[in-house]
Parts: sequence; structure tokens; C-alpha cells
Amino acid sequence: MNNWLRNKENRKILSWLAGVVVVVALGMWAASTFLGTNNILNWLLNDENRKITTWIGSGFGAIVIGLWGVYSYFRH
Repeated sequence: MNNWLRNKENRKILSWLAGVVVVVALGMWAASTFLGTNNILNWLLNDENRKITTWIGSGFGAIVIGLWGVYSYFRH
């Protein structure tokens, strides 16, 4: 693990992941503060809203995986 962290590229990836976690956590906190926790839960309990959220999450995941593949291919 220590050797993995010494690699500059791995530290960069880890810092990006940590940044994403912080942004998501702050976004969830802001949404629950301004919209109220019950409103978010009620919104997610709606079947149509869950479908939309699933499509957006899946699309975002596909884009990230595609960009990672392109980056990995052209990195060398």
C-alpha cells in the first residue's frame, strides 16, 4: 500500500476521488437542508423519480467508465 501511495499518478486519482466524495456529501447536505429530508425521501419514493435518477446515474457511470478507458488507452 505504501508503494502504491508513492506513485504520483495514484495520489492524483485518490485526491480526485476524495474530492468527489466531499462534493457529493456537501450536495446531499445542502439538498437536505434546503429541501428538507422528508421532501427528498418522498421524492425518491415516487417510482418515476427513481427511474429518472437511475438513468442519470447509469449515464454518468457509463461516461466515467468510457473516459477512464480512453485515458488508460492513450496514457502511454
